[in-house]
Amino acid sequence: MAAPVVKFYDESGTNEITSWPLGEVDAGNETTHLRFTVWNNKGNSESDVSHMKNVRITTVNESGGETGDVVQGKWVHVKINPPANDTSEGIRVGGNSMANQAQVWAAGVDSATEGYIIKGTKNDGIKAHCAENYALIEAWVAVPANANEGEKPFIVRVPYSYT
Repeated sequence: MAAPVVKFYDESGTNEITSWPLGEVDAGNETTHLRFTVWNNKGNSESDVSHMKNVRITTVNESGGETGDVVQGKWVHVKINPPANDTSEGIRVGGNSMANQAQVWAAGVDSATEGYIIKGTKNDGIKAHCAENYALIEAWVAVPANANEGEKPFIVRVPYSYT
């Protein structure tokens, strides 16, 4: 079966996202929360692709490593499939170790029985019709009060496996 076809979209599932422009954030503050969807096979009504399995989210530096303030300090917080008014703290992520990553599952999947999966079944790309094909993620950066000034580049990574 074909490899997963993974894309990031805004919360509505309409506009593709290719970057996360954070701008300048002062020490002791946090960014605006970004709610986005991670899709597998969005809008492919012709054929299935492989499911994304063991899906996680984390941050790494520009080289894919675990150094840098944002990664080592786990400044990025995430929530997986949160309700609209969820006020929980979220999970702090950073690095390649499983202990520093958040597990991700599709909005329409029971992770207790099906695992951390985003399915690749054919679909029409409309959120209301294909909740097993996407996960909703809310993410933000909380900069510690004692952070040093300067640019802090990092990458949000969504690792997964497939067969």
